[in-house]
Amino acid sequence: MDDGLRAGIGAAPAEDFPFTRQAAYLNAAAIGLVSALAEPAARREAEVLLARKREDDPAATSLDASEFAYYAEAVRREQFDVDAREVRRYFDFAKVQQGLLDVTGQLFGVEYRVVDVPAWHPDVVVFDVLRAAERIGRVYLDLHPRKGKFTHAGAAALRPGLAGRQLTEGALVCNFSRGLMEHDDVVTLFHEFGHLMHQVFSGERQRYARFSGEATELDFVEAPSQLLEEWAWDAKVLRSFATDAGGVPIPEDLVGRMRAAKEFGNGCFVRKQMYLAMLAYRMHAGCPDDLPALAEELQEKYDVFDRLPGTHAHTSFLHLAGYGSSYYAYMWSLVIAKDLFTGFDRADLLDPAAGARYRDHVLAPGGSADAAGLVAARTRPPPSAGGSMRLGTLPTRCPSGTDPVAPPRSAGRMHDDLLDTVEWIVGEGLRRPGEDRHLRAFQWRLCGVDRCHLHPGRLRVRDRRHGSCGPSDVHREHSGVLDHRDQADPDAGR
Repeated sequence: MDDGLRAGIGAAPAEDFPFTRQAAYLNAAAIGLVSALAEPAARREAEVLLARKREDDPAATSLDASEFAYYAEAVRREQFDVDAREVRRYFDFAKVQQGLLDVTGQLFGVEYRVVDVPAWHPDVVVFDVLRAAERIGRVYLDLHPRKGKFTHAGAAALRPGLAGRQLTEGALVCNFSRGLMEHDDVVTLFHEFGHLMHQVFSGERQRYARFSGEATELDFVEAPSQLLEEWAWDAKVLRSFATDAGGVPIPEDLVGRMRAAKEFGNGCFVRKQMYLAMLAYRMHAGCPDDLPALAEELQEKYDVFDRLPGTHAHTSFLHLAGYGSSYYAYMWSLVIAKDLFTGFDRADLLDPAAGARYRDHVLAPGGSADAAGLVAARTRPPPSAGGSMRLGTLPTRCPSGTDPVAPPRSAGRMHDDLLDTVEWIVGEGLRRPGEDRHLRAFQWRLCGVDRCHLHPGRLRVRDRRHGSCGPSDVHREHSGVLDHRDQADPDAGR
């Protein structure tokens, strides 16, 4: 639909879908805010990387995007004493896959049974998922590379679950080594399996396919998968399956160094994510005639590394197909995941009671309940819990000489999360006295996109009960947090 026709019928511009005009404007504002907050840490990290490059090339004056991974690995190896070659020997693929199944089986109270059914390739391993000896779903694991195969990693919903009618079927399509794995690949495997768990558990109780699986708000869909990554960084969990050729578990002190080293480069990571988020938005906002010129302009503005001349990275930006103008939601899901992590005891991440609560109250509802309500119910920490639990790993040292980050100023409430999470990711103290209340309100306006914007089709059904889809009808304030639940869904919990 062209802009003239949109104006004639009163439709919002294309870039504003699935958001309203106001939400789309604030989407762009959020990208600029987070990018600005991350800039000091990103520049500091870039200086560390450039100093390391100058050891190889004394005349170097900058780094380009292709050099980040190499020199970041060099810094982690030399300043954090984490060598990927040393780490890799503890992650044999077969042990990792079995460990993943054991960990999620214990956490969520399920077991996996290999079944001999037709699949699209001999590499595919198929498991039935059982709870209390009852089959609740089926998953297909296609985890190794081959010619002509999709080269990234992703989870695919093959069939939605419907209560009493059909079981969920989902697949992982990845490209992992058949031998020793990089730890980054282990994290990716846990991440993608988090998507499968969401699909399986949400398919048990749904009456309608529309709400089955990952049929949630766009800025929530990655949260369960990002949450499960935490288990791939826990020493106790890793030592249950990560062993070398002689059966010796990965040392706890090595995992500790890995956790410290992973903090380095996060400022650069956030800036890169904001570049991609703004690229996605601008590609939809103005329908630019010269996409390469736009990509170059935005990379120079947001990324901290030089662009490689003659490259067109935007042509392989796969998430454009699903996120459209709203790629920022990937980072917001990380904020939610950190909140969800407050529902678990870091001293015992395999506690089945905590896993069952998360399974039943966050994953199982699928799209039948608003994510904001699900998260709010699961992110109030016990009285003894501090803010450090909710954001995971404390950065213990930084090669640039900065001090460790202080614990966040509040815990378990989503209205603090955007600023707190950026503080922790990039290592900055961002607040000044008197700013908190206004920043919290601004954060919600930036990123608290409601179901009206994200699922307009579903809200139109609810409109028949409530009369309109305006914020005054759908939103209300509750204990300082915007409550996105207009009314309990009659089909929730089925």
